[in-house]
Amino acid sequence: VIIMADSDPRRRKSSSDGFSCRLASLEVRVPGLAPREEVRVSGSVPSLGQWAVALSVPLSPRERSCDVWCVDVSVPVDLTVEYRYLVVQPITTGDKTALRVLRRETTIHPRQICLRETGTREAKEEVDTPGTGAAVLIQDGLFGELASGEKAEDEGWLLGTSELQLQLHNSESPPIRIDTLPDAQRYSVKVQSMNYCAKTEDVCEVCQCSAIRVKVLDREQGSCEVREQGECGWPYLPHQFLEFFTEAPHFTYCAFIVDLFSAAGSGGWEGVGRASILPQQLTAEAGTLILTVFSPQLLPIGTITFTYLLVHPVRDYPSIHRTHHSYANYWKKHKRPLDVGHRGLGDSYHGKEELKPSATENTILSLKRAGAHGADYVEFDVQLTRDLVPVVYHDFFVCTTLARKGFSSAELYQVHVHELTLSQLCHLKLDHSSLLETLGPSSGDATPYQSDSPYVSSDETPPPTPGTHWGRGSPLFIDEGPESKTFPTLEQVFKALPRHIGFNIEVKYPVPEQNDSRFHFPYFERNMMADIILKTVYKHAHRRKIIFSCFDPSMCTILRRKQPKYPVLFLSTNMAPPYATPVDLRARTIWDAMMFAKAEKLLGINLNSTPLLQDHRLVEAVTSTGLVLFTWGRDNNDFGNIALQKKLGVAAVIYDRITHLIPPQRNMFEEEEEEESRQMVEIRVHRTESSAEFGTV
Repeated sequence: VIIMADSDPRRRKSSSDGFSCRLASLEVRVPGLAPREEVRVSGSVPSLGQWAVALSVPLSPRERSCDVWCVDVSVPVDLTVEYRYLVVQPITTGDKTALRVLRRETTIHPRQICLRETGTREAKEEVDTPGTGAAVLIQDGLFGELASGEKAEDEGWLLGTSELQLQLHNSESPPIRIDTLPDAQRYSVKVQSMNYCAKTEDVCEVCQCSAIRVKVLDREQGSCEVREQGECGWPYLPHQFLEFFTEAPHFTYCAFIVDLFSAAGSGGWEGVGRASILPQQLTAEAGTLILTVFSPQLLPIGTITFTYLLVHPVRDYPSIHRTHHSYANYWKKHKRPLDVGHRGLGDSYHGKEELKPSATENTILSLKRAGAHGADYVEFDVQLTRDLVPVVYHDFFVCTTLARKGFSSAELYQVHVHELTLSQLCHLKLDHSSLLETLGPSSGDATPYQSDSPYVSSDETPPPTPGTHWGRGSPLFIDEGPESKTFPTLEQVFKALPRHIGFNIEVKYPVPEQNDSRFHFPYFERNMMADIILKTVYKHAHRRKIIFSCFDPSMCTILRRKQPKYPVLFLSTNMAPPYATPVDLRARTIWDAMMFAKAEKLLGINLNSTPLLQDHRLVEAVTSTGLVLFTWGRDNNDFGNIALQKKLGVAAVIYDRITHLIPPQRNMFEEEEEEESRQMVEIRVHRTESSAEFGTV
């Protein structure tokens, strides 16, 4: 008798809740493992760790083949048990062991078994297990491939280790300067780790860095690949972006030696000099390292410059490190391309007055109205307040005014959002930054103007009221109740919007541009900011569709490496007018964006649509690489351009004024969920009829 999955959640209990158990002998083939790598299994019942990687069960290789790994586990009978395999590398530091997740199965549907007292849902071989009785042999075939033919595996994420990236590139200037060699000299660079211990420390741990490999992003070839370092490292070319990367539980006792080689006449390489990186130089999460290169005679002969990034795991939040669901590289082909409401109903502060939306951008009201009209996703911007609360707001700064008693003039000041607490944002009298555009440039940080507020000339200014604003220009609030207030928290947005509306969460992070100082200001550390946002999302998202996006390449890397579940899109302006040239090479052209997204295993890219509408071949160039393509930009606020992009193969279009540009429609995710529910009902009816036919219920 075949026992199939029971959809009733009340039946999904562990053996301690009353289920009897049987032994299952799980077996999987995992070819190509390196030394110190091992296979583990994680699943839905306590004996498999309930999806927690830290509690996953290690497998052992069978004697007859080192490619076949197996383990006996006790699983409840008459209950569908789900599980996945993963490849890890244990790293021991002192008396603690951290797991480095290297590979994991990411098929949409996990593996499943359902044992009965005398067998499984399929004919399986039973094997004797000494001391425990018979175990049912479950031969799962190849790692990452289900019996149905579905295949999917992905790299791991940061669980118990941090990642260091040393980046070599000429975003601002040539990174290698050797005084004794010509500027056009070709170089090769090799990075090695070594143990480091300060004299002041009594106990020194062993450096536990993984093998240092290099990602090669070649802007001329349009390629990206991960390579092992050779005897002389890896050649650096001016059109390349090299990233040397490694993982360790921490880098407190890790130093790095950088060996520099120059091209020799014989076609080989000869040593030029050496530089070093000490752990004290890596105290910040990101920065620039200008290293002195010393000759073999210990003479300073030049410099080599790296930018670096440290990515740390999310700590003290176990639900992030579970393996049940993984959509990081999964995109379902829908019946139609998706419609995404830009900031809900759209930009409130630019464009013609008659075309502005009926609700203020990035408010719950605006997001709700876009969703009610049929937006599949709503796109909104998230940043942190001074007291570390994730709020929804687009611009990095707002305008506030200082008034003097008895005077009708006031001074306008620009204040960054992250410099104000949530309470201040909700209670101060603020204006949108577009007011500066209305008044024009001024000297200094303050701009005087005549305020329209009736309170300015009053000797007794009343206390500020939540949701009010002060000054001319576009109002910060269209007051239609609590849902129309600006600066809603991310938590409030999750709780207010129906679950079927997907969220495209743009994480706001300043991206420096050439010859433009507006985005050169102190900001939160990326790791801390990402941790706070991720914890909020994991707490409240449940089954909601989530996609992260960001213009900052490093933040995209961090969002991807910290969690295994949600996909990330790289946002790019493509340097389309009027946008300036980013300092970071990876954020410049469409080809740079594609290479970066492929190198970091992102789901796709989110491009300004202007170049795509000018050259339709660019859409095929992106989608043919397997990347998912979203678009945004002013040109999307046109029905013809939206329809054209959908016809060309764009996965989703982000635009303003969704209530004006398309007729009302069903949300795609709500429609698909209803169809899945109908199919599940049909399956349950079929199972019941089959059981009745054979006299089993």
